[in-house]
Amino acid sequence: MNKISLLLRCFSGKLLLLLCFFMLMDHCTFAQQSKQIEIIQAGSLEGVKMNGVEVRRLVGDVIFKQENTYMYCDSALFYESTNSIDAYGTIRIEGPSAKLYGDFVHYDGNSKYADISGKEVRMTDGKMDLTTTAMQYDLENDIGNYQVGGKVVDKDNVLTSQKGYYYSKDRMVFFKDNVVLTNPKYKMYSDTLKYHTPSSTTYFFGPSNIYSTGTDSAHIYCENGWYNTKNGEV
Repeated sequence: MNKISLLLRCFSGKLLLLLCFFMLMDHCTFAQQSKQIEIIQAGSLEGVKMNGVEVRRLVGDVIFKQENTYMYCDSALFYESTNSIDAYGTIRIEGPSAKLYGDFVHYDGNSKYADISGKEVRMTDGKMDLTTTAMQYDLENDIGNYQVGGKVVDKDNVLTSQKGYYYSKDRMVFFKDNVVLTNPKYKMYSDTLKYHTPSSTTYFFGPSNIYSTGTDSAHIYCENGWYNTKNGEV
């Protein structure tokens, strides 16, 4: 192989690497742009500087959109440089799998992570309602959690606990600490419990007590297993 052929092969290899690099950069830029939060409407909008950062202040019937997620609020601060929002007032977030309600939310558009708080923070997927006073929700993966006490209500049961984790794709809620499940026919007390909402089945881990509330009262103690809240199977 002569020197000219060798140089051409080296140049071709470097050119191919450069092309791959620019294609990767274009893909990353497109992915980032696809996550950019959009302003759909507001009663008023003004640009202000806060701590040396340019911020857009929006007031009155504010609506934001990011891909297939919408956020509604009374007022907001939009940090365009960081693609994030501080929203205030009557807040509603409509995601692909759930709706969220609260009084304040900090939303990071890059991670699609919402930190929601208020007198009553509520999440619903159309089949069950979860209420608490503070919740973190990952709209990218449809996973929510609370650490300050909460309640889940569906057509069959009411569940309360100190901590809770909701997995929308699996329709599963994981409860931890002081878990109480109330059903018209019985009450269950446990430390750790999972609840599958479509089948109304509970999975418990650790000491659990089930007390029937009917005429033929009974007590069941178990430390690991499952319980169908519809038909009473254990």
